[in-house]
Amino acid sequence: MIKHPKKFIHASTIIYVPTPADYEEYRKKGLKENERNFDIDADFVKKKIRRFVEFNPEFTEEEVKLEIFDSIMFRSFFLKDPIRQNMYEEVFAQYVKKIDGVRNFGKPDALYVSEGKLVTKKELKAKKLEAETKSIDFYWEYNNKKIYAYHKYAKEPGGHQDNQYEDLVKFIQACINIPEKNSVFLAIADGEYFNSTDGKVEKTRIQNLRDTGNNSNVFGLTSEEIKDVLTKL
Repeated sequence: MIKHPKKFIHASTIIYVPTPADYEEYRKKGLKENERNFDIDADFVKKKIRRFVEFNPEFTEEEVKLEIFDSIMFRSFFLKDPIRQNMYEEVFAQYVKKIDGVRNFGKPDALYVSEGKLVTKKELKAKKLEAETKSIDFYWEYNNKKIYAYHKYAKEPGGHQDNQYEDLVKFIQACINIPEKNSVFLAIADGEYFNSTDGKVEKTRIQNLRDTGNNSNVFGLTSEEIKDVLTKL
């Protein structure tokens, strides 16, 4: 049973904050959509088939393909996970756009942090710079501030999730070096994974992200904290 999302009440407006249940519901819908649009000739499917045969040499690629066609259960193993397609970003976007005062919300063209500056992909190539972060996910404006956000959702521990966590840490560390104080940078971590402990620092991952930010214009936080952070800018 899906729990009701948490909500903020601002004036007469009720704003629902996405919960893990919301993300998982969206994930299930995405999996069904990916099953309907399944393409056995897609590059990522071919790669998974080759990997399956590599670890199960008693089967040929053709036998695996036939089983994929015959068995929905087996085919589900070869579906692309919506989490890896960043489909959860739509849940997040629907929430932020409803916060009173948010203007010009959207996804910027490929934008990175390098040497204390925000740079485009074109500038990276032209100036032969190295990006210190993955591309920024969202941009919006709030009370004359420019907000740049990098968002991740992770449910269970694993290598992919560990990489996402490290990307968030690097994003915070890189953004602290940007001198422009009219810009605000949010590293947003949603999902149970971030409540687990980072053994290297002996604190939860979300708390480490909070502590890594300067809490002036660079923040590590959850979606639930965005409204409070924006109103205190």
